[in-house]
Amino acid sequence: MGYTSASAQVYDLSQLAKYDDAKPHPQILSDNGSARLLLFSFKAGQTLPAHTNPSNLLVQVIQGEITFTASGQPHDLKVGTILEVRGHALHEVTAKTDALVLITMTPSPSEIHKDHPKA
Repeated sequence: MGYTSASAQVYDLSQLAKYDDAKPHPQILSDNGSARLLLFSFKAGQTLPAHTNPSNLLVQVIQGEITFTASGQPHDLKVGTILEVRGHALHEVTAKTDALVLITMTPSPSEIHKDHPKA
């Protein structure tokens, strides 16, 4: 799956993919405070409902095709594409095919919520 050394971590995304027939499968690969690395595995037709978060997002399609809707604007993404989404933008995802999507969140939500815990 990967290896760790004192200064580096390698992730084999195809080995880490875990599909769930009922819903998208998220996995936090890394969270160092300044960024969170999140891998989503989608089966064709699955959706991640509309939501917001305070982090900026870099959305990379590793496998398959998705429609990523941000602030009402749909973006058809396929392997090799990257979408940048500003923090607090309402967004949702629909998988057109089985898909692996890597999301980098900056800053990490854990860093943002550190000073503002939920009530």
